[in-house]
Amino acid sequence: MTVTQRNYTKYWNRWDGRNQDTGTVQIVNHTVPPNGIFKIEFPILDDSSELQLKASFLDTVSSMAVHDMFKSPSKTYIQLKTRDENIKAGSPFELVVSGNKQLKEFSYMVVSRGQLVAVGKQNATTFSLTPENSWAPKACIIVYYIEDDGEIINDVLKVPVQLVFKNKIQLFWSKANAEPSERVSLRITVAQPNSIAGIVAVDKSVNLMNVSNDITMENVVHELELYNTGYYLGMFMNSFAVFQECGLWVLTDANLVKDFIDVYDHIAFLEENEGYLVDFHDFSSGSSPRVRKHFPETWIWLDTSMGSRTYQEFEVTVPDSITSWVATAFVISEDLGLGLTTAPVELQSFQPFFIFLNLPYSVIRGEEFALEVTIFNYLKDATEVKVIIEKSDTFDILMASNEINVTGHQQTVLVPSEDGATVLFPVRPTRLGEMPITVTAVSPAASDAVTQRILVKAEGIEKSYSQSILLDLTDSKLQTTLKTLSFSFPPHIVSGSERVQITAIGDILGSSISGLASLIRMPYGCGEQNMINFAPNIYVLDYLTKKKQLTENLKEKALSFMRQGYQRELLYQREDGSFSAFGNDDPSGSTWLSAFVLRCFLEADPYIDIDQNVLHRAYTWLKGHQKSNGEFWEPGRVIHSELQGGNKSPVTLTAYVVTSLLGYKKYQPNSDVQESISFLESEFDRGISDNYTLALVTYALSSVRSPKAKDALNMLTWRAEQEGDMQFWVSPVSRLSESWQPSSLDIEVAAYAMLSHFLQHQISEGIPIMRWLSRQRNSLGGFASTQDTIVALKALSEFAALMNTEETDIQVTMVGSGSRSPVKFVISTQNRFLLQTAELAVVQPTAVNISASGFGFAICQLNVIYNVKDSRSSIIQRSIQDQEAFDLDIAVKDDKDDINHLNLNVCTRFLGPGRSGMALMEINLLSGFTVSSDAISLSETVKKVEHDHGKLNLYLDSVNETQFCVDIPSVRNFRVSNTQDASVSIMDYYEPRRQAVRSYNSRAQLSSCDLCGDAHACGPCDSVASASLSHPNACLLVCFMLLFSLQCWL
Repeated sequence: MTVTQRNYTKYWNRWDGRNQDTGTVQIVNHTVPPNGIFKIEFPILDDSSELQLKASFLDTVSSMAVHDMFKSPSKTYIQLKTRDENIKAGSPFELVVSGNKQLKEFSYMVVSRGQLVAVGKQNATTFSLTPENSWAPKACIIVYYIEDDGEIINDVLKVPVQLVFKNKIQLFWSKANAEPSERVSLRITVAQPNSIAGIVAVDKSVNLMNVSNDITMENVVHELELYNTGYYLGMFMNSFAVFQECGLWVLTDANLVKDFIDVYDHIAFLEENEGYLVDFHDFSSGSSPRVRKHFPETWIWLDTSMGSRTYQEFEVTVPDSITSWVATAFVISEDLGLGLTTAPVELQSFQPFFIFLNLPYSVIRGEEFALEVTIFNYLKDATEVKVIIEKSDTFDILMASNEINVTGHQQTVLVPSEDGATVLFPVRPTRLGEMPITVTAVSPAASDAVTQRILVKAEGIEKSYSQSILLDLTDSKLQTTLKTLSFSFPPHIVSGSERVQITAIGDILGSSISGLASLIRMPYGCGEQNMINFAPNIYVLDYLTKKKQLTENLKEKALSFMRQGYQRELLYQREDGSFSAFGNDDPSGSTWLSAFVLRCFLEADPYIDIDQNVLHRAYTWLKGHQKSNGEFWEPGRVIHSELQGGNKSPVTLTAYVVTSLLGYKKYQPNSDVQESISFLESEFDRGISDNYTLALVTYALSSVRSPKAKDALNMLTWRAEQEGDMQFWVSPVSRLSESWQPSSLDIEVAAYAMLSHFLQHQISEGIPIMRWLSRQRNSLGGFASTQDTIVALKALSEFAALMNTEETDIQVTMVGSGSRSPVKFVISTQNRFLLQTAELAVVQPTAVNISASGFGFAICQLNVIYNVKDSRSSIIQRSIQDQEAFDLDIAVKDDKDDINHLNLNVCTRFLGPGRSGMALMEINLLSGFTVSSDAISLSETVKKVEHDHGKLNLYLDSVNETQFCVDIPSVRNFRVSNTQDASVSIMDYYEPRRQAVRSYNSRAQLSSCDLCGDAHACGPCDSVASASLSHPNACLLVCFMLLFSLQCWL
């Protein structure tokens, strides 16, 4: 590498052009060391005003201006340096101060993580300091003194400081090698009694993929670096900037130079060159990800209190995987703080003879797949192995029985020593659900057996339906009640896919409490959707606490969900304190989402530790997005189109934000928020046409007891629909596909109306809404989407807490059409939170007659799940339904000469007015195909891609009338023949009824004969299989053996 130094004796600027008076030019050639890093010191002439460097390496040239002349009226300078490169806490290191004038005495300060951690004075130009852990990960050291004329002379040096944990922890396996299912011991020792330790043991291949979530020194350092303060010195070249470099502000009567330099002068020079010199320390080499083939990923995951001892021993059973397990641990104690294991301890799980099954995660009924059985032989001699697949009535084996070494369910193969061999069994599943496959390999020297499961799904597109009824026997005059639930299956149903289930529970929130872990059927991968794992737990805890029914087990479960949801949600907080769907990856924060998260965090504050700084920053950011008239505005993306978009969106958004701000503990009513209330009152007087905006405004006005609140609620009630003893609202939502559930918008309207009745103490008036809302839940206990589920559960919990349902004794009898005997449930005070379920016979139509007697309150629900055939599917594309909200086209790009690769081109556009809210595109892959994790690039439209067992979830910013297309390249990883159709769908996340669905397939299909490889065992099929299909299996064998050999060598 060649480095050219130029010292300019006269300053130049962008307006006068560059002065060509160069004091010196130095050209230095250096040999680049293996790590690519070396240091150079440059001599500076006394009259230099600027130093510029140019470095050339091979065909690359980079340049930068290193320093302008440091501003000192007296031309007095000092420099602080260290020769130590490996500075650790607890070990002294040497500093050297030099200057162009004699130094008598100077002071030093050390700043780290925004704190002043050390100060002192020195009169020797070479001195030592001993850093502490409080200096890590980076210490900013300033030396300074004051000249006789009052000028401050200073310099700064930033040095990395390695943490040295005082706390210690060690792990020991009882043996280094073990066989699967063998019992081994793991011993842990710590430095202090009463410590808390956490231990994890994972498959080593997880770490090989660089996806470890373990606590490491690097993780700790990264977190500590977030607390560092300071500014980039390059903008200022003076003694004031030296203090700023460490994040310090100075109050002094001394002469502190603060001259500002012209940054454009640097830019002018840099524009003439090809690039910049960079800090090579910021780059680290990372290994390419390696595919993991074995399960389970995690073996041990536990935390333990050490009590009075400093050691513990755990006896565990080695899992069945042939792999290496690595264990790490951390410890926390009151006196010594955090400690980590210095390196993982490894246990190799191995046996010299074993088999490995390679099969897809799932297939569709009607498909056939090749079960690949690989036998590994690490015995001294080659051995003949009989491979037997256990017969089952859940699948057929498509093997002929008239070939040498082959019968229908077994094959014989010679496996060389220190090598492997693979045999194939073509399999056709015959039943839906999880299908276990057991394979045994027997040889004269050893044997092994493995059971794995594959999911067999029904053809077509899955649909679900739920219908609920309330059994209210709280009136002493009413001791029995009769109800009927019914359902008719649609045409084109897939035979055998139908499931009919009936449930009963003795509490209005019972089904939601039972399903806290998964309340909706949709993916939830953004900042708002993550709250589905957080907010409902708050309302459940509130409700059960008020009813004095909270058990310790349920409390711990809910708090665990809340803590996990809280930590995940912090990933979506931006540097300015706001929240957005994808955090700092979005161009700006979202007013709606920030208000929503603030509201939920405030509600959770009594239950878990919420960082008050998080609340304050979000609150401050929201206040910064309020106009002078009280209206809040949205700088971010439109996620919830009804709330953030449209003519009334400022009114709707303002009402939403106000209800969040009112919960802030430090908030006191002031003129700013009162302006928002006045704005909402004024908009109500002017007239609000849509129910959703009116419902939110009513709730906001009710929250502050506005004199307009009662009139607003009366107006909302006047617009309601009545059906029997139920009350609800129907909003005109255009271009919706048919669905048994009402729109998410209508669910939210009903929930806000209920909350307004609650706040205005009109409980009896809200009961009809509660009856309707409680009947709209899905089989999981939630509603259609995340936002409607959260708001509805909040409303139901407030009303349910007021109901007298503690005394319960109900006998429920259910008789389904086609059932030979009735189903009977007993709901008592003791089990009223227990969700009781029963499967019913499938008949068309389905009807369930329900009779109940006794006293109390219960909810019965009919849940139906089935698949429908998509009669409109074609290989290339399908026509559009009039009721669909999206246009959706699929082009399949396949090649009969290359049946191992397939490319989908999916195009969509929104058919409604304007644009949709956040859209979710779900792409189901054809069986046997996979998509690499980096195959789909993120863009302004595609914000996130999730891989979910043969399905891709694409989170789209929004979709408008302009067509948007995405390519999905897939590769065949498993041999599957007679491939069934797969589906692609797109929906508006916050209004799932706005959707479109298409099916697709490929012309390039495998035949049953292709599943046999070269086994000569497919009866009527040709014995020679495609060479292209043999290649992946050979690669699998070689890769597995290389990986295993590497682990053994390591």
